[in-house]
Amino acid sequence: MQDPFPVLEDLQLGSRDMVESLVLPGGFLGESTPRLRRINLDGTPFPSLPRLLVSAIDLVSLRLYEIPNTGYFSPESLVTGLDATPKLRFLEICFVHPTPLSGQIIPDTYPQIRVALPDLTEFQFRGDNEYLEDLIARIDAPNVEQFNATLFDRLTFELSQLAEFIGRTEELISSPQRMSIWLWAPRFSITHYFGLLPSPRATFQLQMPCSEFARQLTLLSRICRQLSLLVACVERLDIEANWTLSDWQGEIDAAQWLELLAPFSGVRRLELIGSLIPHVASALEQSAGNAPVGHGGEVLPSLRDLHLRGTLFSPSVESFVATRQHSGNAVSVHYTEDEDHDP
Repeated sequence: MQDPFPVLEDLQLGSRDMVESLVLPGGFLGESTPRLRRINLDGTPFPSLPRLLVSAIDLVSLRLYEIPNTGYFSPESLVTGLDATPKLRFLEICFVHPTPLSGQIIPDTYPQIRVALPDLTEFQFRGDNEYLEDLIARIDAPNVEQFNATLFDRLTFELSQLAEFIGRTEELISSPQRMSIWLWAPRFSITHYFGLLPSPRATFQLQMPCSEFARQLTLLSRICRQLSLLVACVERLDIEANWTLSDWQGEIDAAQWLELLAPFSGVRRLELIGSLIPHVASALEQSAGNAPVGHGGEVLPSLRDLHLRGTLFSPSVESFVATRQHSGNAVSVHYTEDEDHDP
């Protein structure tokens, strides 16, 4: 398998042994596959893969799933290989564990010259935020329509390069915009929808495993601040939680909810689903008529419609609405006790 394969178009290799996996050698396929269009490696370490990519000029799909540490390659070397694949449409990079260099200090500057991937429409990633930041800082992909990233929970957490990547991606700054936030016991996620509803044509999703509700809110607030370019354009925001009150009651105060909501200055419709309704409503009640929160202005200054679904109605909602009405910023409330019934 160390000879060139000049007519090979599809390469699929999989392994279920994450400890004793065969590590593909540097000379695999003779490092020459000019007609290769699809690479699908599942649990198969191939640390010298970037050198093979240099010859794969017709590559349209690269799926690297469950990469063990023995298959590690740096973002810089990967991008060097991708520079020869301008036809690439699908890219998936998923590590099993934090990469060997995880926790390193994120550099202050990145190379100004980036690899152009004009045909890339779907990007999937799972790993450390440091790796993701280093990777997308080196890529221009203006036509990405699907962006999904699962990040390991790390002490250091910066997404400045992701924010810049979004700014360079035409689909990710299109309108109209709708965002959903889900808070589950094992993880949380942010999903941003694009195109016309109910069948949006593109999405951005970011999720993280995290088993503590208070930390979920802290990380969410930090992410929303860093992705302000995306968040500020949101017109509809849905927040749903499946935590029970006993899981987090008493851990979260109003200030934490307001910190999360502060960047959403353009939201006109807010839908709250599940047990969190009374607590968010109480936070909104405290914000109404108080000093400005965040970077200027009251929380959710553009809010016009408040939808509540799936729990007891909160008296705090009435106080919040009355205060907004008095200030000339009327908010209508739509309440649904059960998801199967109309408001």
